[in-house]
Amino acid sequence: AIFLSLAVVLLATILFSGQMRSLLKVFLAKHFYKNKYDYRVEWLELTEKLSDKVQCEAQFEVVITALANTVEARKGLLWLRDGQTGYINVAAWNAEQIDVEESSDAALVRFLIDTGYVINLKDLKEHSDEYEGLMLPEWLRLLSQPWLIVPLQEQGSLIGFIVLADPLVKRSINWEDRDLLKTAAKQVANYLTVLMTSDALTEAKQFEVFTRMSAYMVHDLKNIASELEMIALNSRKHKTNPEFVEDAFETVNNAAADIKRLLEQLRNKRAQTEKKVRFDLAELVREVVDSKQDQLPQPKLDITCESCYVVVEKGRLSNVLGHLIDNAQQATQDDGVIDVSISRRDPMYVIEIRDSGHGMDAGFIRDRLFKPFDTTKGNAGMGIGMHESRDFVRSVGGDIRVRSELEKGSIISLQLPVLNEDEIQV
Repeated sequence: AIFLSLAVVLLATILFSGQMRSLLKVFLAKHFYKNKYDYRVEWLELTEKLSDKVQCEAQFEVVITALANTVEARKGLLWLRDGQTGYINVAAWNAEQIDVEESSDAALVRFLIDTGYVINLKDLKEHSDEYEGLMLPEWLRLLSQPWLIVPLQEQGSLIGFIVLADPLVKRSINWEDRDLLKTAAKQVANYLTVLMTSDALTEAKQFEVFTRMSAYMVHDLKNIASELEMIALNSRKHKTNPEFVEDAFETVNNAAADIKRLLEQLRNKRAQTEKKVRFDLAELVREVVDSKQDQLPQPKLDITCESCYVVVEKGRLSNVLGHLIDNAQQATQDDGVIDVSISRRDPMYVIEIRDSGHGMDAGFIRDRLFKPFDTTKGNAGMGIGMHESRDFVRSVGGDIRVRSELEKGSIISLQLPVLNEDEIQV
C-alpha cells in the first residue's frame, strides 16, 4: 500500500508539474520517436559551409549563415569577445550591425557562460523559471524580431554568441533543435578559434617582418653613416688630394644610392632585392680591402686564384665582406694583423679573413655569434650583421665557417660556389 501510494504521488507530481512533463516529453521523444534531423547530412552540410573559401571579411558571415540555415533563420548577428572587457558585434547577415558592447559581467553573458543554454526569446516570458529570471539587455530592442541567442563555447570559454531572427515561416524550437544548435555552435566556435588564432599569428608575423626589416635598415644606415664619417675625418688632411676627392664623391654617390634603396624599401614595406650579376670575385675583394685601408689595422690581401667568377648580388656581397673586415678591425689592436686571402678549393671559392684579435670561445660561436639581435657592442651594434651575412651566403649555395681561440684571434671562412665553364662563358 505504501509503494502504491508513493507511485500515485509520483504520477500526480509528473502530471501536474509543467517542468516534469516537459522532461518526460523530451525523454520519450529522444528514445521512442524518429529523429527530426538526419545528423549525418546536417553535419556534412555544416562542415562544407565552414570550408568555403571566402575573403577574410566574409568569414564571419559564413559562420552566421551556417547556424541560421540550421533552423531557417532569416537574419543573424555575431558577437565576439574583445579582450577581457566584453563582447562586440563584429558581423551581421541580412541585418545592420549595431555599435554596442556587452560587458563580460552582464547578466546575459553570465547566463550563457554558466548554462550554455540556447535562449528562445519567444518563450522567455512563459518559461521565465527556466531562464532564472534573466534580464535581457536593452540593445535587443534595436533588433528586428530577435528569436534565438546561441552561445559559442570553446573548451569551457564563451568566445561569443549569435543572435538569430525569426524564420519566414513560424516554427517552434524543441529539444532536438536545441541539441543540433548546440552541437553546430561547438563546431562554429572551434572554427572561429582557429580563424582568430590564424589572424593573430599573421599579425605577429607581420610585426616580426617589419621589426626585422627595420633592424636591417638601421644596420645599413649605420654603415652609411660610418662611411660618410670617415670622409669627414680625412677631409682636412686630404682635401687637396685629387684621388681623395674622387673617392669621396664616389662614396657619397654610393651612399645616396643606398639611402634611395632604403626609402624604396619603406615605400614597398619589404626588403628590395638586388639583381644577381656575374663578376670576378677577386676584383670585388680587392675593392673592399682597399676601402678599409683608412682604418687600423690595415688589412693585407693575398689572391691565389684568377678569374674567380661568381653569380650573386654584388652589392650585398660587398656589404658582407665589408662587415666581416670591420669586425676583424674592431676586435684587433691597431698594431695587430689582418690578412685577407682568396683561393679556389673546388667546388668552392674560399675567402679567409684572419685576425690577431681577442678571439671567441666555442660557446659564443655556437650560441650567440649568428643569433639575430644579440650583440656584444652595446648600443653601437644591432646584432644582425653575422646573421644577415650567413643567411645571404647560404642563399647562394655557400656558407660561413668560424674558427677562433680566445686571445689568439679568429679565422672567418666565406665559401661561395665555383661556376662551371658553361656558366663562366655566359
